[in-house]
Amino acid sequence: MENTGLSMEHYRSDGLSGDIQIRQNPIIFRILVTSIFALLIVFLCPSLTKATASNGTINVLLNEKTLAFKDQSPVNIQGTVFVPMRGIFEALGAKVTWNEKERSVTGTLQNKSVFLRLDSRDAIINGDSVRLADPPVLLNTTTMVPIRIVSEGLGAEVLWSGENQTVFISSMITGSDSKVGPAAEKDENTAYGNATSNTQQLGLVVEKDGWIYYVSVNEQGKFELGRMRTDGTDYQKLLEKGVCSLNAVDDWLLFKGCVGDRSDHIYKMRYDGTELTEVDKNTVFVRWMYYYNGWIYYVSADKNGINRMRMDGTSNEEISADFLINVSSTIGDDWIYYTDSLNKKLKKMRLDGSDAHTIFEDRIALALVVDQGWVYFSEQPAGGSLIERVVTRMRLDGTEEERIVGGDELISVNNFTVQNGVIYYVNLYNMCLYKRNIEDDSAATMVTNKQIKRIYTITDGLYLQSYEGDWYFVDKDGNISFSRPVRSVQ
Repeated sequence: MENTGLSMEHYRSDGLSGDIQIRQNPIIFRILVTSIFALLIVFLCPSLTKATASNGTINVLLNEKTLAFKDQSPVNIQGTVFVPMRGIFEALGAKVTWNEKERSVTGTLQNKSVFLRLDSRDAIINGDSVRLADPPVLLNTTTMVPIRIVSEGLGAEVLWSGENQTVFISSMITGSDSKVGPAAEKDENTAYGNATSNTQQLGLVVEKDGWIYYVSVNEQGKFELGRMRTDGTDYQKLLEKGVCSLNAVDDWLLFKGCVGDRSDHIYKMRYDGTELTEVDKNTVFVRWMYYYNGWIYYVSADKNGINRMRMDGTSNEEISADFLINVSSTIGDDWIYYTDSLNKKLKKMRLDGSDAHTIFEDRIALALVVDQGWVYFSEQPAGGSLIERVVTRMRLDGTEEERIVGGDELISVNNFTVQNGVIYYVNLYNMCLYKRNIEDDSAATMVTNKQIKRIYTITDGLYLQSYEGDWYFVDKDGNISFSRPVRSVQ
């Protein structure tokens, strides 16, 4: 997991003059100097103010950091630079909602918003209707948007250097989940401590700054928290203790104990294994724990319902009295989605517990996962056997429900995760891993015939725990890059 983006928290007013604030913050000072220099170039060299058609590499710099787009590089189409839709929105820190039916996208950042529709010149920028010179287009299955209209609509300044084929973006307005460089939900650890799907499967894996932190059973039969590079090298033992619910939060590795002394408490520790600290010594038997946007959300035996507290253990409060039997809860789009197990209801509420309401009832939603405007969950279908599980998804507002996997007598979903519109799941009947592209309605294909126990989302692929006792890194094509032979955590 990475968190290299800027946060508004760094630039809150301290009561000093604007001149003093800028000089005290070298980042802002540097950006302003860069912007002034770029403006001088534009005024002195008018030829740079308009993009020209080019087949060369186009660079995009946001606050002096180069953005790396994974699926499709930026392109210059008849003088307009286009970039991947989700990549630029997320890099600027905006929350993204994609409407497949309308083929439209909405990006929101604080009080600013940009609404675009594929192949349409009609847009809505901060509430105003705007006629685009160049509409969003589909290129190699990737939705591409004009970079200037999106960036400026979200409060950024944009400059183009034709000589260097570079777009310079300066943004002082960033969301709480802002980061430099588009990435998946799991990389947004300013807001998210881990991928929501990882939390559903005990949270035994989390990624941070080129390291994978994971829990295993060592050769002596003891639980062990360690880390290794993303290529499988340089393994380091950090803690001989049974832990789970790993979250990477700024400078801390956050987790809860699972076995051993005070196993039910919440801890934080530096990434090198030092400064092991109990966050709250009074909370007992924590059954579920997750970090999001400055708060630790948790369920414990001594407090009914869902609670939250700060990273230093302060502001501990109950936000819902509904009882959660298992880890059927998740966070997405600043809402908490959870299963009220006793009353067989799927509910949602705001992060402070307000505006709680029922999405549906008389069903038990399991293993909730949020991805690209949808909430996914497994459930036992009506009339199905006790071991049958299907995966259903619906919009975050409770509309457009549809079944994604299951309903076939040869399929029962054990564990699953979702990455950018692709679902990966383990079929309970053969314990093999499958994947399916949800949006194109394609059939599922087998990723590996290994006997897989748990699936964890990391950058550029999956980290798998097998019943054979190994950890595997598997890329999106199913190629196994490395494994570390350790015993499985039961």
